[in-house]
Amino acid sequence: MRAIILSILLCIVLSAFSQQSGRRIEKLINTNWTFNYFPEEKVKQKYPGFNDRRWNDPKDPIWSKILERPEYDDSNWGIVSIPHTWSTYETTGELHPYIKNASNRDNSYWWDGVGWYRKRFTVEKSLEGKKVFVEFEGVQKNCRVYINGKPMAEHFGGYTGFSVDLTDYINFGGENVLAVSVSNKQDDDYKVAPMSGGCWNVYGGIYRNVKLVVTDKLYVPYAGSAKFEGGTFFTTPIVEKSKALLDMKTWVKNEYTENKECRLTTTIFDKTGKVVAKVISAKMIVPFYIEMFQQEVEVPDPLLWNTDTPNMYHAVSEIAIEDKTVDIYQTDFGIREFRWDFDTNTLFVNGEEVNIRGFNRHQEYPWLGDAIPDFIHDMDLRDIKENLNCNFIRPGQYISAPYVYDLCDKIGLITCGEFPNVKDFDFTLEFQETYARELIRQYRNHPSILLWDIGDESNRAADSRWVYEEDNTRYISCRDCPGPSPGKFINLPSKSFRLSKMLNCNVRGWYDDDEMNIRPLNQQHATNEQHRHEAARSSQDGTSNNRIDQSNLVVWLYEDHGCDRRYQNAPLLFYNPKGWVDSYRVPKYSYYLWQANYSRKPMIFIHPQFWRAQYIGQKKDIEIDSNCESVELKINGHRFGIKKPSNENFHVVKFENVPIENGTLTAIGKKDGQHVEQELHITGEPAVVSLKSSHSQITAAQNSIAIITADILDNENNHIFGARNTVRWEVTGPATLVGYPVYQSDFGKRMDTNGTLYIDMPVSNVIRSTGEPGTIVVRVFAAGLKMGEVSIDAVRAPVEADNGIIEHILNQAGREKVIQNSNEVMADNEEVLPVVREQSADLRITAKQNVPNVLTQTLAENNPLLNAESAEFSALINILTKICFNGEGVLYASELNYNINNFNRFSTLKQIIDKTGLPEKMKSDLKEYFLKELISYGNEVNIEREKKKLLTVSENSVVLLPGTKEKIPGVISTESLDIHDIVGRVYDRFNTLNTEEKEHYLKYLSDVNPWVKRIFYLTGDAKLGTRQEHIFYRLTAGKAIFIPDIQL
Repeated sequence: MRAIILSILLCIVLSAFSQQSGRRIEKLINTNWTFNYFPEEKVKQKYPGFNDRRWNDPKDPIWSKILERPEYDDSNWGIVSIPHTWSTYETTGELHPYIKNASNRDNSYWWDGVGWYRKRFTVEKSLEGKKVFVEFEGVQKNCRVYINGKPMAEHFGGYTGFSVDLTDYINFGGENVLAVSVSNKQDDDYKVAPMSGGCWNVYGGIYRNVKLVVTDKLYVPYAGSAKFEGGTFFTTPIVEKSKALLDMKTWVKNEYTENKECRLTTTIFDKTGKVVAKVISAKMIVPFYIEMFQQEVEVPDPLLWNTDTPNMYHAVSEIAIEDKTVDIYQTDFGIREFRWDFDTNTLFVNGEEVNIRGFNRHQEYPWLGDAIPDFIHDMDLRDIKENLNCNFIRPGQYISAPYVYDLCDKIGLITCGEFPNVKDFDFTLEFQETYARELIRQYRNHPSILLWDIGDESNRAADSRWVYEEDNTRYISCRDCPGPSPGKFINLPSKSFRLSKMLNCNVRGWYDDDEMNIRPLNQQHATNEQHRHEAARSSQDGTSNNRIDQSNLVVWLYEDHGCDRRYQNAPLLFYNPKGWVDSYRVPKYSYYLWQANYSRKPMIFIHPQFWRAQYIGQKKDIEIDSNCESVELKINGHRFGIKKPSNENFHVVKFENVPIENGTLTAIGKKDGQHVEQELHITGEPAVVSLKSSHSQITAAQNSIAIITADILDNENNHIFGARNTVRWEVTGPATLVGYPVYQSDFGKRMDTNGTLYIDMPVSNVIRSTGEPGTIVVRVFAAGLKMGEVSIDAVRAPVEADNGIIEHILNQAGREKVIQNSNEVMADNEEVLPVVREQSADLRITAKQNVPNVLTQTLAENNPLLNAESAEFSALINILTKICFNGEGVLYASELNYNINNFNRFSTLKQIIDKTGLPEKMKSDLKEYFLKELISYGNEVNIEREKKKLLTVSENSVVLLPGTKEKIPGVISTESLDIHDIVGRVYDRFNTLNTEEKEHYLKYLSDVNPWVKRIFYLTGDAKLGTRQEHIFYRLTAGKAIFIPDIQL
């Protein structure tokens, strides 16, 4: 109670500070934005010559006086709220809980265009003379910011925040229009990480908070710019139980036109609100200069931060001119000491040994992507901390939202700050250095951060020198980064502390071999839950690398998530099923195994798959995970036996030959005098759909979200394991459904492109407030079952105190949806030539059979159009043979049909190519390319788009064979591989074009020629001002290319 009272007093003190005339104003402006998306094709049609470079060139007139102008009419644009992304089903209409086309290789529509956001607001006349900034926590990936039509700033990279000074162009007392253009192109011209690494999804949009900040002209600048210092930096050179030495750096900027005598008062409060220190310093600051104040204070008997007692301190930095307070800046920090013992590979926190236990986790949820509200972060991290008893989290392979690190500080999770440099891409040095300095300046005061990780499996890691220059108080690591790029300041090698272990795929709802009998060949193949559970207790590779009992264990990964990967056997493409909970946060068997080994609270979990009606009359082995001292098993109230979980059996006990009877199975655990029990029931037929909501009340605003979870129960309200009924979601009242309205189980799918990742119950969907108050009713229907229903109240937000910033409320009338992709990959499936019909059954081939012969015979049956001697059929048989061998003789129908579909798509494209009047050499080379793309590599190719392209260029092009003297009918041969030389010889007019016109033509040439690659490279030194970016076009000798008519 005393702590609560003192905390209230602290709030009162801080409130008193903020009420002074020089107060800093901070206001979130997350609602009432308009949005539209312009795919690359539309942009090019409307603005010829558009490319990445021009989009970000402030001198280029391509966007001038158009979308960023205040007078532009956006009344038909949709209204959105922040956080927002355009990459998910809610905007695209493409059926996948994450991103259906996870890279621009699959389909570029939602990758290569530009998203535009516009926001209207007023800054009252009374604030004229103040500074006005807009701060973005994250815009994915590259953006430009405008105010009232004036270009103000550009920012590269979506994981760090940035601030833009709007002051000079603010219309005080009148309407202002903030406009932001956003590009999420993966392999952009600027080579901004992560590019197309594919380990996780990168969602385009303004996906983190936006706020306006108003300050005096003498103020603490934004903490997080690579161009200038700002904010504060609190370090603790000495940490002892009796005292701690606190070193405090604070940056203050003077934007008055005259010198200002600045007084900085830093007041330190502990967690109870008690003032533990106050330091006052004064300096004269000349106009337009940022001055650093360095203060030092000793804190007696400090309340140290650790994972069990995460004590935090609060600093108030008061800036004054004479006796008038003009700015107040607040910082939360902790006092602690991290030390790594390299002899034992052990972490010590404040001198005490800590065995690291934790998870990787991505900032993502189905249907929302990474534009998620804070409560989802809170839900995940508290589950990891409280239910799994972890002390560490790796928040993705990038820096997560600021709220995540605030929460890690608050609840006691050690964490890291990470760079998105993943895989071997030539990331630009300018971006990497900017990212390094932005990241560290934004997050450096978090006591939970143990290390900065500067790359992941990349030969282009960031330079550790940049990190060390910014913060030499933490460890610097780089995960499996070969070569010299990490530099000389790595002080925690990845071999000493690995940030991801136990990378095994498994699908929740595939309980055991009876449900899905799949044995993975490696960690990239999906398997069932029981097999994953067993693997976590074994040493399959002769080591303990994949066992749950190893020290310093950071598991990959907490939840299934979206990515540009094709995991063998998984139900859908483009998601990673390595989570210990599924995408909707339903625990898998391995989750309970973790609890049994590490949870403090008594727990017990019966593996439920055999206690079902289909097994009545049989005897089965029942496994139970528990951290109790003993576990007693009862069948219909009668004792069956007692077992003792222990470290030796990984806290898993097995009761053998348990008779499966109609009734109740009960497990009772005892630990430290406490009892915990679980019951399983042989359930009746599905009868009821049950619904639960994450919220009973939400704010009536478009960024208010609720998660609705459906389950299927019998008449006794028992959960039915294995329930996979098709369900339909319906929402009435002031809300919309974010996810797909019909869930049909993906249980039997293999590497499908469409789906919801609903395997069995329970499963969730998401609703979004429309911004109006009222009662929201969600209903879920299933054939023959009683519907489920839940209500949520949407209430108006409390009226904010007048702070001089007024957001304009938009009218929904006349708004239109973003135009979706009519040429999305699946759209042309009906036009695919069915040379080979899809198979309805799995194919099993024994070791004694000749696999290629069996495959050929099976596919040749009833397929009269098939030419079994063709190159494409040979390629198909080769691919299927490999899959068959990897799958231990089993080819599932979905695997067969995925490859058959690729074969048929190639056959369709082959027919189109053959019907053109192209020279035979050109036809042959095109077919060779697309055979590899479609059949050998399994890449997606839009048939309709390729058809249109062929029809256009084949009639208006010269066909040329570079890099050879070979004479071929209908083809011009040349030994040259220089694209400029070649085009210049074919079309004299090319030599008269300016540089930009030539580049526009050559980019088009590369777009229509699969054998022409457009490549960027850098020369010079950025620091010397000699850095230049170049483009060259790589041709393949002996492969025919189109040289389109230059008039096109």
